[in-house]
Amino acid sequence: MTGSSKYWGEEEYPDAIYSVYLKKVRYVSPINDEGISFRDTDSTQDHLQWETIREKVVKAGSLKRIVESLLDSEGKLDSRQFNIFFTTYRAFAKTEEVLDLIIEWYSCLSNELLLDSSKKSTERLKMMKSTLKSIIVCWLDMYSDDFYVINSKNSFEKDKNEFILIEKIILFSKSNGLNDIKSKARKLREYFKNVLGEVGLCGKFN
Repeated sequence: MTGSSKYWGEEEYPDAIYSVYLKKVRYVSPINDEGISFRDTDSTQDHLQWETIREKVVKAGSLKRIVESLLDSEGKLDSRQFNIFFTTYRAFAKTEEVLDLIIEWYSCLSNELLLDSSKKSTERLKMMKSTLKSIIVCWLDMYSDDFYVINSKNSFEKDKNEFILIEKIILFSKSNGLNDIKSKARKLREYFKNVLGEVGLCGKFN
């Protein structure tokens, strides 16, 4: 259970400005020496403890910092940030730029997992990787037209690399064993090829 957030102020960095909020978080009391929760020993008292945490919300910043804000402090998807970002990012960034940042971030997390042995850190890194995977899946499902980017050199040729962003996702998914993303991207590629074929056919009759 959590309390309401209160605005604390702003923090400025070279590549971002954050709005900082303070939130009271309630958690279960610790276990005593006999392995019994203090809460269980006296049901008449509320032994739940409170702590104050700081939450940072990106107010302005580089594309990298804005992409990082898609995940909350626990490494889970911030659905509000996701909806805002993916309905507006085309005004200030290219699809390939965003995709490259997510892929690079995923690769960095994989490398960190190989180096970090602490259980708590490992769980968080795995959560973050899972969230980035979910972001790509949702992106493909909700905004598939973003990936209809054709390699101009092969516009109407039967070249497997004509949809460069889809090919990039397929290569990424193969490298990381993400079969669900690979399957989804391949299906989208086939759909795009059919659309491209219909456009080319119409052009011949016009």
